Amino acid sequence: MREEEPLYYVYTHRDKNDTVRYIGRGCYGRAWATDRTSAHRRWMVAQILARGPCAHVHIETFGLTKSAAETIEKQLIDGAIRGGADLFNVRCGQFTPIVRATIKRRKQRAAWWASRKT
Repeated sequence: MREEEPLYYVYTHRDKNDTVRYIGRGCYGRAWATDRTSAHRRWMVAQILARGPCAHVHIETFGLTKSAAETIEKQLIDGAIRGGADLFNVRCGQFTPIVRATIKRRKQRAAWWASRKT
């Protein structure tokens, strides 16, 4: 079996306040592609018009294999979610198993507290 080529990178899209709004992985020009969900696409077009085509893209790390990029992307998304970030990844339903479990626990905890108040 041939080893994967390290062509991949992990990137973030940031708003004008440098707040991370999207975390992704890709190779070649994926970080600048506009074939995304409608909300993310509208946001990207607005950022490009306001700040230029590259101002909102930050390459976090590069020279990765596909599997390494997927792992790092998931870790960054999970960490951002735990920190309360409002990511397009989450709005568009791209939950990782860790995030799903965290959301489920939070809902269970909220239900438990609500039941104690009554």
